[in-house]
Amino acid sequence: MPEPELFAKGFGIVKNTKISHFTINNYSINETPIKRYSSYKYDVSITFSSDDVITKESLQTLYGFNHLENNINSSHGNAYACTLDYIKEEKIDDHSVIFYYIGHAERIY
Repeated sequence: MPEPELFAKGFGIVKNTKISHFTINNYSINETPIKRYSSYKYDVSITFSSDDVITKESLQTLYGFNHLENNINSSHGNAYACTLDYIKEEKIDDHSVIFYYIGHAERIY
């Protein structure tokens, strides 16, 4: 399975990364095996901040990442077909928002 850090990097989830006028401040990834060595689920939350006041219009930039796909290797070199899907967001304050995603990894044989 792609370890949580590899899963994050495979989708460009790296602390301090800038996406338009947003910055990834923090993220959390919890991995759950569905079928060991074959299928995994990831609960992902990403905290974004902006120097500008966050509006519904400015969030459109982040909504562009509502479904992503990538092949990611585990630390053992096994390839997995991975997806990351948007669930919801939660505005923390005028300058911060948390986006929640569900991820999946299926081993490629």
